[in-house]
Amino acid sequence: MVETSSTAPVRHRTHDGIAPGCVRRSGGWSLLECLAGLAVVAIVLGAAVPSVSGALAVVRLRSGVVQLGAALERVRAGALAEGRSFELRVVGPDAFELGPVGDWTVRERLPRGVVFAAVTSGGSVRVSRSGVAENATFTVSLGDRERRVTVNQRGRITVD
Repeated sequence: MVETSSTAPVRHRTHDGIAPGCVRRSGGWSLLECLAGLAVVAIVLGAAVPSVSGALAVVRLRSGVVQLGAALERVRAGALAEGRSFELRVVGPDAFELGPVGDWTVRERLPRGVVFAAVTSGGSVRVSRSGVAENATFTVSLGDRERRVTVNQRGRITVD
């Protein structure tokens, strides 16, 4: 340091504008900045988790409805192709069997958590060899969500 006429010391600056003895920080993030960034990311992800789990439930329920509808289509197609009556019957809260009447050869389970909430026509639907079906409505649910699969006499399947 160079003393001047005043009592305050004068510091000489180097050519880059930093006083001697000062440490210049290199590029990068401090620990505090990293922790603050991680906290923001955690809050955003925490808010997204409930919406993702709700979306997965909707997908699982829809998958169960599509599975049941496809099974009903196979029952009708089998009856028409083989010229004999076929049937789909509910055998548990989340399971059903299908095949020729008295010889249910295929057993399927609905996706995890999806169950039959209500079934009309005694829990089964029979399709004659001409493709005519009994009226039936299957209500499947997952939590508080429900969907209905309906079969009319002509064998037409609708999903509500």
